[in-house]
Amino acid sequence: MRYTGPMHIDELRKEYKYIFGWSPGIEYHKRYSANNYKLDGLIDGKSVNIGDVICGNRVSSPNILTEFKDEKLCIIIYHNNEEEIIQQINDLNIDADTIISRLVRYDGCEITYSSDREDLIILDACNYLKIEECSYIDIGVCHPVVRNNTYYFYERGYHNGVLVEPNLHMCNLARLYRPENKIVQYGAGFGDDKYMEYYKRDDMPGHNTFVEAIALKKEMRAAGDRIMVKNINRIIDENFEKYPAIMDIDTEGFDFDILKAHNTDLYRIKIICAESCSNRKKFRDLLMTKGYEHFKSTTENDIFIAR
Repeated sequence: MRYTGPMHIDELRKEYKYIFGWSPGIEYHKRYSANNYKLDGLIDGKSVNIGDVICGNRVSSPNILTEFKDEKLCIIIYHNNEEEIIQQINDLNIDADTIISRLVRYDGCEITYSSDREDLIILDACNYLKIEECSYIDIGVCHPVVRNNTYYFYERGYHNGVLVEPNLHMCNLARLYRPENKIVQYGAGFGDDKYMEYYKRDDMPGHNTFVEAIALKKEMRAAGDRIMVKNINRIIDENFEKYPAIMDIDTEGFDFDILKAHNTDLYRIKIICAESCSNRKKFRDLLMTKGYEHFKSTTENDIFIAR
């Protein structure tokens, strides 16, 4: 079984004899603390850090789980490549339930699904602008929960959202976790609608791109299928009666050009969250000319509000 909603760690402890974590990467470092809850072990599916003790947990290979195949076992996944990890678990022929780390609750936990609290900043902007209907377009979704800037709103009942994602596996995850949203499998662009080569790495789905130069730098391969990339204005026009209140955009290479092409006269979106860390001044100058002002920054993103 896969949990698709939040569960408190105390409830998981009552249900399972053993709880393991999977993937000692950045999500684990950000989300795990022995002060909040304890794990019975930590798995590295790539078998890279075997024997190391990371955040108090000794890292083991996946094979150690076969020793617990007759026990009630739950695995907390600390990675956005959820489908690949579940396949690894299935290949071990063990009966283990899974939950992604962002859905694990504990006493005193701050509920945020973003990398750097962007969802809470967007909520603050909504309150500042007195926006009551938090509709949204999420461009470049990747995982629909983990390090996602709009799931916070979905969980609170704001289901008027469109998720734009070219990766079929992530679209399928979005349908599982966010069935009330509209999910479209194509890319967002800034020119004429056209099919483009899509580059990917299975171990880094959040970095998949349509930009060949980025793909070469990150040693990505062509996915094999050319994927439709639609103009941002057409996407808004086709999927909303009017336009959303919030735009979250992370396309790995097209963000600036999409924002430049976005017709803010027709589609006056109130809040824009964009990955701008490559050149913050460039993004800020562009959006200032379009009638937006800077609201707040995070490590990778800038959040803007309409003046």
